[in-house]
Amino acid sequence: MAEEGVPFDVAAIDKIAETVMPATVASLVTLFLEELADRRSLVCTAIRRRDLSTLLREAHALKSSAGTYGAPRLRQVCLTLERACQQGDRQLALASASSLVRAIDQTATAVRDWLQQPHGRDLAQ
Repeated sequence: MAEEGVPFDVAAIDKIAETVMPATVASLVTLFLEELADRRSLVCTAIRRRDLSTLLREAHALKSSAGTYGAPRLRQVCLTLERACQQGDRQLALASASSLVRAIDQTATAVRDWLQQPHGRDLAQ
């Protein structure tokens, strides 16, 4: 298992690649990037509104994707945010939500960088 501090662990993608065609892997990774962008927008709006309900929902949904696609840092931040929201700790939730935005950005950058490497580019073609 990857370290929690790593933004992206390609081993998760390699595991997916064992069961699906390369073009499907590329499509799935692209969908993950789109999900990151969509959820980032929702989280930013929820932070401005101080909306713990939306933050909880987004953290919970993103936690699963982060685990599937090998984003341990993102998954850990989602867990922290989810717990803070469940406990009604608004201060910790908002701080964790800001950390979540940074983790989303770091993960998206790492995934895009991986896609630019020869191995990732081969899947995207």
